[in-house]
Amino acid sequence: MFLFRSQNIKSYLFAFFIGIASALIAFIIKMPLPWIIGPMVGCALLNSLGIARLQCSFKLKKITTLVLGVLLGSRFTSDFFHLNIDWFLSSCAVLIYVVLTTSIIQFLYRRIGKYDQATAYFAAAPGGLSEMVLAGSYAGADERIIAFNHALRIFIIVLILSFGFRIFGGYHPPVGITIFNTIDLSIKDWFILISCGFIGWFIAWKFNIPSGNLICPLLCSAFVHIIGLTQSYPPTILIIFAQIIVGISIGCRFHKEEKINLYHHFVLALIAIGILLFFSLTFAYILSVLNVQKFSTAFLAFSPAGLTEMSLIALTLGMDSTFIVFFHLIRIFCVVIGVPLFFQKYLHKKN
Repeated sequence: MFLFRSQNIKSYLFAFFIGIASALIAFIIKMPLPWIIGPMVGCALLNSLGIARLQCSFKLKKITTLVLGVLLGSRFTSDFFHLNIDWFLSSCAVLIYVVLTTSIIQFLYRRIGKYDQATAYFAAAPGGLSEMVLAGSYAGADERIIAFNHALRIFIIVLILSFGFRIFGGYHPPVGITIFNTIDLSIKDWFILISCGFIGWFIAWKFNIPSGNLICPLLCSAFVHIIGLTQSYPPTILIIFAQIIVGISIGCRFHKEEKINLYHHFVLALIAIGILLFFSLTFAYILSVLNVQKFSTAFLAFSPAGLTEMSLIALTLGMDSTFIVFFHLIRIFCVVIGVPLFFQKYLHKKN
């Protein structure tokens, strides 16, 4: 089949079934972000306990990433460059955040975790799971440790923020992404949105851009919305479906049979998450004091759990997702481009 490898089709379909069932259960019991949290927890439990060996179709995830890119780009308007000069100035804080947290966590992994130079460096970077695993493999790092640290970081931070904003932030959002109106799309709107996804995918494929399947459709969509060509967005049902696939993909990263000391790496990962959240809170407080953005929105912008996950949380909670997308794009650029280049230039010989 087009979306599935024939030898893995049972694993894919079972993961999809578990994801939908878990999402519906989470929806019924009114969990925050049910379409992500439900599939994420359900698939992670079955995989980590060895009950099943679930996998997420890479091609299906790629398609849903294109949908999310178009969705996030639709949050940009023609006012973006006129109202947000302070954003560009304060985005320098993202570079400081990346350098500071990477340095501290790398020191932790080296001194306490006894990781080698490459593994500590790429596992410490705040974001870019796939890119850090790939870059780390080229540098001779332990890919399993890097993947485990980044996957656990995403899993725990998504859980903490989802429940934290619901319990302590006073947010009571509608379940799913129902903050969008369910208006009918015209043929012109469908054509523009699909074109944004296709053109974005082609650019990402042609130039092999890191995280391009999300970033390129996002930029294409942002462009057509900023110039006023359309104000439409993908249908709610597609957005919910995309969230379910994101949740499945996170949960399927955990496997019982990983041949590493899970307890040792789990404790280190928790300490690293604490460090990241501390600096996220600190930088968010600074931006709120400077009246750049509300504290809660700035905190989500600095939270290192991935552009897709953080943007979906922002949309669900009714926050300023444009600000969050902008800051995460800066962070992705720093991590995906800057981190591997810095290692290759200054640290590779020491590894």
